[in-house]
Amino acid sequence: MQVVRLRELNCICTERRLYKNSPPVRIHISLCDPHDRNTNECMWLANLCCQLAFKATDVARGRLDPKVLMKEMGAQLIEQILNLDVILEIHHQHVNRQTLLFAAKFPIQICGLQAVVIHRNCFDACVSMKIGAEFHCANVVLSLVGSHWKCTTFQLA
Repeated sequence: MQVVRLRELNCICTERRLYKNSPPVRIHISLCDPHDRNTNECMWLANLCCQLAFKATDVARGRLDPKVLMKEMGAQLIEQILNLDVILEIHHQHVNRQTLLFAAKFPIQICGLQAVVIHRNCFDACVSMKIGAEFHCANVVLSLVGSHWKCTTFQLA
């Protein structure tokens, strides 16, 4: 896949496969300062955001153990995701039970990523996902804490 860096617009546009057999994901990254991050770092951060969105969404759906997020997220964010699981359960009590069971079997398909490198230590991304016929978005903010990137904000819509 070709990565295009448009210097006059300070952005990176590409399509990339996240996994071996997955469909290509459209990625668009805007840089506030062209010297903040190089293209390889931006692509690595975009991939990390997609992985976090994938894992956290599966935790919220009750399909994955929350311990898989311990390295990348703080305990408070994981608690918020688990609370989202409770909210989804309450919401789905009013939905057709067969539809709920059917949707729970669908895998997550990442469709695209829109991101902004706000400054050298902050990467803000919106990950578009498809679960069955429904579209969802995850807002993922990564911050550089020491020498590691940590997820400081995660919201699912």
